Amino acid sequence: MSTSSDTTISPLEAAAFSLWPTNPNWSFRFNRIVGSAPTGGADFTEAYLALRDVPAGDDQAYGVALTTLSERLAGEAERAYAAGHTVTARTKWLRAANYLAAVAVNNRVSEEIRDRVVTGRREYFRAAVALSDTPVTPVEIPYEGGKTLPGYLCEPAAKYARPRPALIAMGGGDGVAEDVYFAFGAAMVDRGFTVLLLDGPGQGEAMRRGITFRLDWEVPIGRAIDFLEGRKDVDASRIAVASGSMGSFYAARAAAYEHRVAACVIDGPVSTIPDHVLRSPAFDTGLARMTGISDPAEIKRIMTGFNVPAAASKIECPVLIIASDAELAFTMPADARYDPDQWFADNGQRIFDAVPHDRKKLVRYVIGTPGAAHCAADSRVRMHAELGDWLEDVLVTH
Repeated sequence: MSTSSDTTISPLEAAAFSLWPTNPNWSFRFNRIVGSAPTGGADFTEAYLALRDVPAGDDQAYGVALTTLSERLAGEAERAYAAGHTVTARTKWLRAANYLAAVAVNNRVSEEIRDRVVTGRREYFRAAVALSDTPVTPVEIPYEGGKTLPGYLCEPAAKYARPRPALIAMGGGDGVAEDVYFAFGAAMVDRGFTVLLLDGPGQGEAMRRGITFRLDWEVPIGRAIDFLEGRKDVDASRIAVASGSMGSFYAARAAAYEHRVAACVIDGPVSTIPDHVLRSPAFDTGLARMTGISDPAEIKRIMTGFNVPAAASKIECPVLIIASDAELAFTMPADARYDPDQWFADNGQRIFDAVPHDRKKLVRYVIGTPGAAHCAADSRVRMHAELGDWLEDVLVTH
C-alpha cells in the first residue's frame, strides 16, 4: 500500500478487496456480502462468479445476478429438504436470503423489485432458521397504536443454564433483522446469549408497515426490553444493545435514556451524518423511505438531531466501540484522497471521549488489517471475537 507524505490514501488503497477497482462503494457491497460467510450468509466463490462480470454501477445487472443466484439456491434447498437433507437445505436457504438482502438495500432498485426481494428474503430466512439447531423464532414486539415491531428471538443451546444474558441487535440505515443475524445474532447465540434481532422504526419490515424513523430510540428499545423481561429464560439485569453505522445513534441513544440497558456496543461508529453523504441522491432516497418525508430540507433538519457523541455523553453503562480506519472509504469516489486518522478521530474517538465514565473500550482496526472496512464488514470473525469476549467479560463473568 502506497501512501503520500501527508498520510492520505485513495479509497481503493483503503479497501480490503476491490472487485470493482474503480468503484469503492460497489466493492464494499461485495465485501459486505462475503463477510457474512463465517455465519453462513455467503460463499466467496459463488458470489464472486455471480458478480464478477457485472459492470460497476449497473444496479439492474447487480440485482439480476444476485436474484438469479438466490433463486437457484432456494430451488436446490427445496429439493434437498424434500430428500431429507435438512442441513443442506438450511445452509442454502440462508445464503439465498442473504443474497436477496444485498439487493434490497440498494436504493436505486424499483419498489416492485424491492418488495419481491424483501418477501423472498424473509421467506428463505424463515425456512432456514426453522431447521436451526438452536431456536430462531419470529416474534412481534408490542409497540404503539396497536402496531408491533417484527423481529426474531434467537435462543442459545440447551446446555446453557437459564436465565441468560440477552442482546438486542439492530441494523443501521439499511440493515434488517435477517441481515443482523449474520452480523450479530449467530455469533452471540453460539456464546450462550439470547439474542433479539429487531426491525425498529424505519427499518426492514417495520418500515414496510409504515413505522417510520424516529430519533428517540429509547422508546422501541424500551418495548423490546419489556418483551424480554416477560421471559423467564432471560436475566433482565443483563440486557445489552448493539448496532452499527447509522445504528451507532440507535444504540447510544437507547443506552443513554433507557436505563435498563446494561451494556452498549457500537460497531462502525458514525458520530454525525457527513455533509457529502447527506448530499447524495441515493442517501436522500433512503432517508425519504425511512422517515416517510419527501422534502429533503425537512429530512436534513430532522437529522441535525442525529448526534452520537451527544447521546454518548449521557450513557452510564459499559460501552464498547469498534472502529475501522476505512469507515468512510466506501462512500467516496475512487480519485478522492482519504485521511484515515482524521476520519477516525471524528467518529470512534469522539464517541469514546464523550462517554462520561471509565467503563469503556475503544478498539481500532487499522488499514491493512482485517476489519478495516466499515462495520468490520470485511472480517466479521474478528469483530465477533472482540464483541463476544467483551460482552462475556461485562455480562457473564462480572
